[in-house]
Amino acid sequence: MNQIHRKSPFWSLAAPVLLYMGVRLVVEMICILAISFPYLTDTYTQLIGQTGATMEELSSQYWTLMEPAMERVFRYSTEIAGVAALITIPVNAWLFRKDRKLEAACAAAPVKKAPVNRYWTVLVFALAVSIAATCFFAMAELAFYSGQSGSVSGIVWQPSFPVKIAVLGIIVPVAEELMFRGVMFRRFMENRGFWYSALWSSLFFVLMHQDGVQMTYAMLLGIFLCYVYEKFGSLKAPLLLHVAANCSSLIYTETGVFRWLGQAPVRMAGAVIAGAFVCSVMYVMIQKTGEPVKKERRAGNDDSADMF
Repeated sequence: MNQIHRKSPFWSLAAPVLLYMGVRLVVEMICILAISFPYLTDTYTQLIGQTGATMEELSSQYWTLMEPAMERVFRYSTEIAGVAALITIPVNAWLFRKDRKLEAACAAAPVKKAPVNRYWTVLVFALAVSIAATCFFAMAELAFYSGQSGSVSGIVWQPSFPVKIAVLGIIVPVAEELMFRGVMFRRFMENRGFWYSALWSSLFFVLMHQDGVQMTYAMLLGIFLCYVYEKFGSLKAPLLLHVAANCSSLIYTETGVFRWLGQAPVRMAGAVIAGAFVCSVMYVMIQKTGEPVKKERRAGNDDSADMF
């Protein structure tokens, strides 16, 4: 805990999330409107000239005429989400740097940052967890199928591979790490312990996901990302883990690894066991990484140049 006392503890936590979600919503609405506008004007022109038609008939014709616009919005839903997330990154980065300057001004106890040569453990964990988690939840879905999950997957996997890597693999994880670990988790840690902070920041993180399987995975991943942040003392660690896990999952899908594993339940079970074993080994090694070290801040010993 950093013991930083803000004027309004509630709004110091609620405002960043509302701002993050609000910016994303506004940008998405602008993108949808920009895509739909040509269709809206054409639809209005066709409907305005009709006289004697009932409201039910006009409504039916409206949705028929607007169907191509909705299909176009659906087709570019990932790109729209990417633009919205990209716009939030400068805002999140500004909040993050502002908080680190506040910590420095309040002489909050700094944490010892892990050396760069320890980051390979995070990378290997990400590569293993993406296989283990995907296979495990795929097997769970086979046993307890969710129609909603299937529809969401249809939306997510439509774009080209480069777009998926750029948006789902890089832009979205960067935006989410800045907000939910860099801002939310650290603000909770100002006056609360690790588990309280990790659980609540991860709960907000879960709200950005859409179905039961994603939400369960997001909750577990969110807590571990907070743990990695604490162990390494730098946002670079959870950022690397999140980006690597997303990108590796996309690469495994594109190259047919998941398709090959899914052809035989034994392969999927083996992938889960092997992935879990590798994750366990990496967890032990991550656990041995630097502990947060409290020490007095000396004059002129300001680490603000490397706030991440």
